[in-house]
Amino acid sequence: GELAQMRARQEAELAHQQALSTLEIEKAQRMAEITSAEFREKVEAIGPETLKAMAQAGPEMQAKLLQSLGIQSVLITDGKNPINLFNAAQGLIGSGANES
Repeated sequence: GELAQMRARQEAELAHQQALSTLEIEKAQRMAEITSAEFREKVEAIGPETLKAMAQAGPEMQAKLLQSLGIQSVLITDGKNPINLFNAAQGLIGSGANES
C-alpha cells in the first residue's frame, strides 16, 4: 500500500544520492589525476637543471620563474618560501631518473 510506496520512494532517493556521491568522488579522483599528470609534464618539460637552478634561487626569483612558467597556481607557500613545489619537483625528478 501507501507505506510500501513511501519506502520505495525513499530507497530510490537514497540510491540516487549514493550514485551522485559516487560520481562526485570519481570526478574528484579524475581531476586529481589530471592535475598530477599536468604537473609531472611541466616538471619534465622544465628539466632537472632548470629546476635545480630555480630551487637554489631566492623565494622572489622562484615566484617570478613559476609565474613565467604558468605554474604559480601549484605554488604552496608557508608565507615566505615556495617550498613544497620544489620538494614535489625533486621527488618527480628523482623518480624519473630511477626509471630510465
